[in-house]
Amino acid sequence: MPSQHLDASVSTRIADINQTVAQVTDNPRLIIAAAVACCVVGQEVITAVLDASTQLITVIIVLISMRAAARPAGV
Repeated sequence: MPSQHLDASVSTRIADINQTVAQVTDNPRLIIAAAVACCVVGQEVITAVLDASTQLITVIIVLISMRAAARPAGV
């Protein structure tokens, strides 16, 4: 007996894929736009942005850790 999924039309399969992506990411259009931007913008720019954002996140984590360590134990 053939699977119902194998008998589905192409449009139904695409709708299923879009629904799955939407459930996983909650914003598939943003990911598609980011993929297009990666193709348009040079590799050096993307690398610099990712490096800067990684450094920013690291600084924020260190500052939060220092603030937590400086707080008295009872507070």
